[in-house]
Amino acid sequence: MPTQQHSFFLHSDGAQLAATVLLPKTVSGAVLFLLPFAEERKGSLPFYLSTARTLFDNQIASLIFDWRGSGDSTGDFESSDPQGFVCDADSALRWIQEHLPGMPIIALGTRLAALLLTELASDQEAIQRAIMIAPASGAEFTHQLLQRRMVNDMVAYGQAIESRASLLAQVQSGWAIDLDCYLFSAKMYAWITEVGARRTEEHSTPDKQPPKSGQPLPLIPGGHSPKTFKAIKEQNTTAQISEPRFPPFWNTVGHVDLSQLQAEVVSWIAAGFSA
Repeated sequence: MPTQQHSFFLHSDGAQLAATVLLPKTVSGAVLFLLPFAEERKGSLPFYLSTARTLFDNQIASLIFDWRGSGDSTGDFESSDPQGFVCDADSALRWIQEHLPGMPIIALGTRLAALLLTELASDQEAIQRAIMIAPASGAEFTHQLLQRRMVNDMVAYGQAIESRASLLAQVQSGWAIDLDCYLFSAKMYAWITEVGARRTEEHSTPDKQPPKSGQPLPLIPGGHSPKTFKAIKEQNTTAQISEPRFPPFWNTVGHVDLSQLQAEVVSWIAAGFSA
């Protein structure tokens, strides 16, 4: 396999996931990046790529991929089976194991993907450490999406075209709703709000907290989604909490200074591989 940056399609249960691997000539460890969902992916990708390139300079490989129905991956977000996202994460992890056998692996997730990461890490011996950036429960995530829908309507039309109550009534009646140009089916919305929220409670308990290696959970809330942060902190008493403040880069247009956050993440990853 060629070194440096390489883009390809990763097979995942019928879906083709657009993936990018950064592979130095000498590899001391590998990082699996889980992007946030829906439109939050776009604002997070530059930070992920910048971090991966810094890791590359430190002889650490990285794999970043788009979820099915998102970005450049195949599939339609509206009709995607939410359980397919778990399959996507598993497929990406297997790819690293197959192409870098025996290599220690750290996984990193942001927002709702951080909660999916806790489930993946608790079930996978291969993940040595899991890092959570600004984790958001399904309830907080969807609440913020609805808020942004109202704000976007106000900017574009001078008023909200549909009320939050109307949108909720539609999706609860089985209709898809448009949130940040992604159509959320009723099934997808239910999975995010209910299953995602339960992950905060069920998969962050001491007997399931990631990773199985016994290393403490690195948690970087950044001042966002305080309810989710509080729940994870209470149920993971050994969590390593870092308090750098940073803007919601997943929802920001233009340049955002994330140098402090990136330095913190790279430091934790390097320490994890040297432990």
